[in-house]
Amino acid sequence: MECPARSAGRRSKFLASALALLVLLLSASVFTRARAAELRSRRSNPGNASRPTAADSQQAQSSSSPFAGAESCKTCHEEIYEGFEKGAHWKTMSDTRGVPSHQGCEGCHGPAAEHVNNPGDLTKIFSFKTASAKEINDHCLTCHASGPQQMHAINSLHTKNDVACTACHSPHHAQQ
Repeated sequence: MECPARSAGRRSKFLASALALLVLLLSASVFTRARAAELRSRRSNPGNASRPTAADSQQAQSSSSPFAGAESCKTCHEEIYEGFEKGAHWKTMSDTRGVPSHQGCEGCHGPAAEHVNNPGDLTKIFSFKTASAKEINDHCLTCHASGPQQMHAINSLHTKNDVACTACHSPHHAQQ
């Protein structure tokens, strides 16, 4: 028969380990949320200027807006747009915040008015084809870092091995 003192000691060690694990998980969650907030706040358009906020929504309605709208993108990128219409990111088109920097194509690629005016200059938008894995992941995680499936992406093996979100996922196609 086991000594009651030994059993109590094991129980105490188990509870201490469980508490330590809980503290570790909570700390990781807080860190991940803080990192996601940092990424959201520093997410910038290709010129490294900060992204527009809700205060910019009135300017976005004017002719001097840096935003072109997804319909403008459809003019040259119809096939991509049609795939986008069937994907999960399509819901950003009805973003109730009303801020163009969170809607449609420009939610990921940044303000497109300058690109629309000069389509040959790809430096005017964020291009996932030319961006590094870190830049792509930072871009994706500005919206996706708080979800339960991505909350640890910042410290994942994918990130540590320079694997971009787009290596497996396509924001333009419904099934990936």
